[in-house]
Formats: sequence, C-alpha cells, structure tokens
Amino acid sequence: MSVIRCGLLLFNRLVLVCSVWCLLALACALLFVRAASASELTGRWAGTYDCGSISDNPFSLLIDDPDNEQSGLLKGEFRFSVPGTVNEEGAFRVLGRFDKASKEFRFTPREWIKRPEGYTALGFDGKLHSNGFYIEGKIRGGCGNFSAQRDDAPSFLPAQVSITPASGGSWQGVWEGSISCKNDAQWPYRLTLFQHGNELIGSYFIDWPQRKEVVRLHGLTSGQAEPGGHLFLGHRMWLTKGRFGVDLSMSLIGDRLSGQVEGLPANYHCNSISLRRSGDAVPPSTHEEAIEGAWAGYIDRRTPRQNLPASEWVSELPNATQITLSLVASDNHVPVGIYTASAPMDKPPVQQDRYVYRLQPLTTLADGKIAYVPLGADRAEGRFRNLPKRYSRDPFVILLELDGNQVLNVTRRNRHHQDNTFQLLPLQGEALAAVHRGEAPAVPLGSLSGTLAQVHSLDQQCQVLVDWASPFGSEDKLSRMTGTDMQIAALPLMDDAVFEPVFGLPLMLTTEVERMTIYKLAQSCSRRVNDPRPFKLAGVFERDFEYDRLQAQIMNREQTALWLKEKLAEILSLNDKRASLAPINIIERELLRRKTELNPSDLEKITRMIRDKRRSITLAEFMQRVDGIPGMVQDDSTLVRLKMFYDEAEVLRLPADLQQRLTQLASDKASQILKPLLLQAQKDLAENSISLESLAALTHHQRRLGQLRNNLPLAIKQGIDFDIIPALDKRRRVMIENDQIQSAINATLLEVKPGDGSPERMIRRVALRYVDEQDLMGTTPLAMAVRNATEKLELRAVGLVDHSTEQTPGSPSAEEMFFAVKAKFDQVNSNLQSQYERCQRGDFQNDPLRAMSCLTIMAAGHGQSVSARITRFEKLGCADGRGQAGYVCDYVMAFETSSPYTRDTMLGDLMASGEVSQGRFMALRGGWMFTPLRRVRLEVVP
Repeated sequence: MSVIRCGLLLFNRLVLVCSVWCLLALACALLFVRAASASELTGRWAGTYDCGSISDNPFSLLIDDPDNEQSGLLKGEFRFSVPGTVNEEGAFRVLGRFDKASKEFRFTPREWIKRPEGYTALGFDGKLHSNGFYIEGKIRGGCGNFSAQRDDAPSFLPAQVSITPASGGSWQGVWEGSISCKNDAQWPYRLTLFQHGNELIGSYFIDWPQRKEVVRLHGLTSGQAEPGGHLFLGHRMWLTKGRFGVDLSMSLIGDRLSGQVEGLPANYHCNSISLRRSGDAVPPSTHEEAIEGAWAGYIDRRTPRQNLPASEWVSELPNATQITLSLVASDNHVPVGIYTASAPMDKPPVQQDRYVYRLQPLTTLADGKIAYVPLGADRAEGRFRNLPKRYSRDPFVILLELDGNQVLNVTRRNRHHQDNTFQLLPLQGEALAAVHRGEAPAVPLGSLSGTLAQVHSLDQQCQVLVDWASPFGSEDKLSRMTGTDMQIAALPLMDDAVFEPVFGLPLMLTTEVERMTIYKLAQSCSRRVNDPRPFKLAGVFERDFEYDRLQAQIMNREQTALWLKEKLAEILSLNDKRASLAPINIIERELLRRKTELNPSDLEKITRMIRDKRRSITLAEFMQRVDGIPGMVQDDSTLVRLKMFYDEAEVLRLPADLQQRLTQLASDKASQILKPLLLQAQKDLAENSISLESLAALTHHQRRLGQLRNNLPLAIKQGIDFDIIPALDKRRRVMIENDQIQSAINATLLEVKPGDGSPERMIRRVALRYVDEQDLMGTTPLAMAVRNATEKLELRAVGLVDHSTEQTPGSPSAEEMFFAVKAKFDQVNSNLQSQYERCQRGDFQNDPLRAMSCLTIMAAGHGQSVSARITRFEKLGCADGRGQAGYVCDYVMAFETSSPYTRDTMLGDLMASGEVSQGRFMALRGGWMFTPLRRVRLEVVP
C-alpha cells in the first residue's frame, strides 16, 4: 500500500444558479441529518495516499450503513489503483469503528477482494472534518497520510440555509405594559421579540425615572423559550446609555406575559411585570440605502479590532477569515440576511471551518441606523464550534452603512460599545457566480490591472498566478534550486510580453507597493492551491536590491534574445565546410558567457543547432574523403585505410544512406586490390610443386590474404570470396608433412650463418618462411630441427674455444659448459619477460616497491622488453669437485644486453663479462647444471 500526502484535492465544482434568495443556500437539512446520524461516515469517499515510493495514489473507500446502530461497527471496501499499470486496481474489505464525539475512526483490513502481486493490506486511522465532507489521517504499517472527500460533497459549503425572516412563534410580537413597584409606581415597558425556533432576540424600551425627569432607555435582550410556556430574557447590552439592565422571568397565558423582574436595585422594590401583545413584530421599515444583495470580503482574525479596509485584504490574506453577507428585503422592510464566516484561507473550501447565523434586523437606533443581531446559529464547525453559545448569551449588534464608493462598511458593536469595523464589496454577475461555485471573493489589487485584476474571485486570481508560474519548473526541481537559481529561472516570466498581460504594466514600471502586493497574493495562493511556484517566483519582488538586479538581468536577457535570433540565422546560413567551424567556435564561446541569460528551451535550441552543424560539417568532410576512395593507391595500405573509415563511421553513427555509400565505394576498392592477389594465389596453388619455393609462396599467400581478410570490415568481407585461404592451408599441410620438404627445411636451417641478433630469432625467421608458429611448438620434427639448428648457430656465433690442455675424466666439454651457462641466461631472460608483461598489465599498482621496479625496467628497455645473450665463451680447464659433487671449471665469457641496468645488477652479480670465472658443473639426467663460484677480472668487453 502507500502514503497519503495531504495536499490540495481536486473536486468537481457545482455551479449554483439561483437568485439572491438562494445565495449561499442548498439543503441544510441534508447536512445536519447526516451530522446527527451514527452513520456519518457512510457513503463513498475518494482521495489519494502515499506509501514508500508511491505518491498521490488514487483510492476510494465505500462505507456501508452499520448492521447494528448500537454496535457502531462499520463495514466497507477499500479500492486503490496499482501504480505503473493501466486500469488495474486492488481491493479489500475493511471493518471499523467511529467515535461520534471526537469524529475519529479506525479501520482494519478483513478480506481481500482482489490482491495485486506483492501488496499487503494495511489498516488506517483518521478523523472526519466537522463539515462532514472531508476525512484525513494516516495509513498504519509505516506508511504516510491519506485525504479524501465525500463523493456528494458540494463544491461550496456555505450557509446552506434559506434567507428568510425569523420563523416566528407564540412569543414573537410586540408586547407593551409596565413594571410595578411597591410604591404603586408604574414604569412603562415596551418589548419587541423575534423568535426562530427556541431562540429569541428582542429590543425593549423602558421609561426610567431619574431625579426630576423620565429617561427612555433602549436595550437589547435575548433568551430561549422553555417547555410549558416559560421564558427568561436576559439584558445583553444598552443601545442607549444606561447603568443596569432588566432581566425578566415570565410565563405566557393567552396574549399576556407576566412574571418577575430581576437586575434592578433592591431599594427600588420593582419586582413584577405585566405585558400584553399589541401587535406583530416586524423589521424596521425605513432605510435610506439599498444594501440588498450579496457582499463579501475578509477580516483579520488575529486582532481583536478587525478594522480591515478592502485595500488591505491582500496583505492580510494569510491570517484572514472570509466573510459573506447576503441581504434580502421584502414588504418594504429592511433586508434580512445570512452571515457566513470561513477559515482558514490557505485551505480549499472542502477543508474549511464555517460559522453561519441569521442576521435579523431588530430596531432603529437614535442616529437612524438599523441594528442587526444574530438570531440562531445554523452551522458551526471546527474553530467556530464554541461560538454559538457565546453569541446567543452575549449577542452583538451589526450596523451596516453603504458609502459613496459602493463599499458596505460593517460595524460590529459589543456590549461595551466597542466597534470593530471592516468592509465588504458587492457581488454581482460573474463575481456572484464565482462565489456560488465555492470560490473566495477577489481581492483588490490597487493600481495593478491586467488579467490578475480582471478575474472575479481569489481562486481565479490564484489560477492566473499558477498559469503564469507554470514554466518556472516542477515542485521537485524547485526544491533543489538556490536563491540565485530561482531568480535566473524566473527571468523569462519577467519579460514584458509575459509579465504585462498578467499584471497590467511592465515589471520595470511597478512600484514597491505593487510588487509587495504581488508577493503577498502569491504567498496566500501558494498555500491555498498547494503549489509553491507562485510564492517562490514572487520572492524576487520582496526586496529592492533583488528587483534592481532583476531589471539589469532582464535588459541583458532582452539583448541576448536579439543575439540569439541573429546567431540562429547565422548558423542556418553556414555551409558544411571546414571554414564554417571558425564562426561556430566564436558563437559557442559567446554562448558560454550568455547561457545564464537564456531560458532552458532557447539554450537547448541553440546548443542543438551548434551540435547539429558540427556534425553536418564532420559528416560532409568524412564523406568527401569517402568519395576519394576510388582514387586511392592499389596496395595493402588502402585496405588498412578502409578499415579506419569504418571505425570512424561507427563513431560518427553514420546515417543509413551514407553508410550504404561508404560500403559500396569501399567494397569496389577492396575488390580491385584483392582480385589480383586472389588470382595469383589461385595460380600458384594450381602450379605448385613439392619444393621449398612453392611452400614459401603458398605460405606467403595464406598469411597475406588471411591478414587482409581479418582487417577488412564485415560489410566488405562478405562481398569477397576468400575460399582460396582454406585451400592454401590444406595444400600446405600436405607439403609440410612431406619428408622431402622437412629434410629441405632442416638443411636450410643448418645453413644459416651467424650475424647480428639472437641466433634463435634468426633460425625461427628462416623457418617461418615455410611454416607457421604452431608447427614449431612441442616435439614435432620441425620443432626439433629448429632447436638443433639454433644450438649449432649459437655455438658458431660465440666462437667457442677450448683452452684446456688436460681433460679430467668425466668433466664437461666446452660445448656442454656453454649450454649449462646459457641455461642460466635463458632463465634470467624468462623472468625479465614475465615481469615486463606484468608491468605492462599494471599488476603492481597496489605494490609501491614493485611499481618502482616496473618504472626501472620500463625505463631501462625504453618501453621494450629487456634481454641478454652470450657473445663469447672460452673453456680454460676443469678439476674434480674438491670433495663435492661435479667439477669445478674455469672459463671466460662475454655477453650483451639492451639495458645497462640488467648488465650491472641482475646479471653482473651472477656472471662476469670479460673475466676469469669459476663455476661448478654437475652432470644430471638430460644435461649439465651450472652454479657460479667466483671470478677474477681480466678484461672488460663492452
């Protein structure tokens, strides 16, 4: 399963088309019946979750009505999409509990319906939003969060009540009478009550004797109707100046109210009241200003005095509460209305808390203003949940006043006569329709215009900013950007052609106030739509120094845009010749300087064009050389060059048509070169005889043709008939096994005369004229003939001399001594060759001492293998082994090597050159073994 990130959920907008009477109103009963039910979670929910590497994966939760209302157990189905598949889903049944008091729930998986491979069902815990349409929580088992909303959630969750006057009841009306005192004094009392359900709100007048005059006091009272016709009305506030209020506890009998008076000073002895219904309670009937209709705005919920003019809405949006007021007049009375508060503004409507109450016009004040009071809370969610009781216990007065700019000034006055004032703007036409759809009212942007100021709601303003910021980069890319990177990435959006349509004027002409307005609006929009780009992007307006630097960068970008247009045209005009590389190089160097001033798409475009032009030039030059293939010389070097053409074509990834052209020209040329060679080989094969000359000719043809074939690309090789090569090899095999040929080869090898270089190499070079390397391996007759000829040539090459005058019985001859000493040289040469090969492979990279030795060996041989060979050997004499095995013999020898290092170190300590040396020679099965003993210097042979 997966984690659910609590982000902005996309939900269907329900467009409400209705008159002002139904503004903010849809099926209140549905909401509250559901809220009061034990099955508040029943229904279908849709949302997303995250878990591990899975993000925002869609899921649905279908919860059935409980089988037993008392048990509180809920059954349901959890269905989720399988990431990386098309329309595949998993599903399992769940069982859960719901706590109606805390709105918390817990579900556990019970049974798989459809299990995708590799998935495990997990339980989840969450909470129902107080509006009944949104749930969020966490999936257990190490996953993350989920969020979802009810399928039938309306797009806008406002008042959900009809705008009508108070519903009325037996208590509603105008009541007149007096308060009676023990001294038979009567204080006139007039009460106007409005009733909505059990809630009552009213205003009263009382003629109060003060010294020598009677003062008419005006007060506000409220209470609740009780069963059995009893009522308690408490004094809430004075609408005129007064010292204390009047609380009434009364009973209703017919059209009469009578009861007790509380709250008056005890010495007044005024304790009873009697009132008679004198008429119906109706709202005030005079009002000079047309305030009917829909109004909307924001208040600052942080401060106790919510004085928030419309011009400051954008500044306070992060901490504001949305206010919507609907007023409807009838029968020439002042309007009645619905007052809605929604918060927080950084959440979509389905996640907001709301408070909704009826706004009842109560009475006219002395200054002519109409006093409105709350009468019954129809909705209270989340942070507003505790407000209704406080408001009904201590109601406030709202005064409405329309100014000359068609701004509705709303004053909320409490019992202490403290006024909180804010402004609302009228909602008409598309602005009214937007609020019907659940969008928040648009905020004034001062002197800014453009698209941002022309749309009709805050949500549309946010969408304009999101659309403007959409090229800015993804959220993931944004999180990796530094401040400088973001400013560079934002530059394309500051161009006049992009910026001015949105904000109404070029960026360079905006004022600091206007830039701060954009910044604050973007700040709120980013949270409301859960998209960081508007806020990050608008951050460039936060400080003047960034703005000044931004202006310079915009100017640079505009100039670079002109440069780009010019250079793109220049690249297109260049031909595909080498001379075009010079201007391309100049453009590329200039591009390195300007690359930060180009937006990514333009940078990619010119980079691609430069790359494509270089490739075009390279291909054109290559094909120009390819077109010269027919004029190449007719020899083996051309075949090598053809192979190089194919290697280069592979690197260039030659297009198919050019590759076909290369193959055609190269195949024709290879055929021209190879055809005479193949014909000559066929001729020599047909005319060959059992002779060394014929064998040498066939061997030459086989080697040359085989080497040429191996070096040819496959595309050329496939078009040439090389069947002659196996035929040549077959004939050669027959000739090599012929006794006459083997005798002739042996005689030829024995005729080789000493010369410069190694005797072994000289002998092998002659043998390889007729045979291959494999013929000289092992113990074949030819291999033995090569070894025998090599030994004889070595003896002749060193000028072997025997100076001994007496022969010790059984002692080695000069020839035997020479080959025993040579065996030591062969061993040294073998060790040097092995170490040289290992140094070349880099076997000693992790061994510092051996690595230093490699450097010495490689330097000594100038990068080549080091070897040594004997050039002179003279036997002086031998004696018995002096009580030990073998014979002690004296000799003089000289050797040469390609490295002084080898001569002075590795061989110098072992064998002297040009000195009388002594060694022990022991006869073993198969030859003599030599061990050096000492030496006496006679001469130095360089």
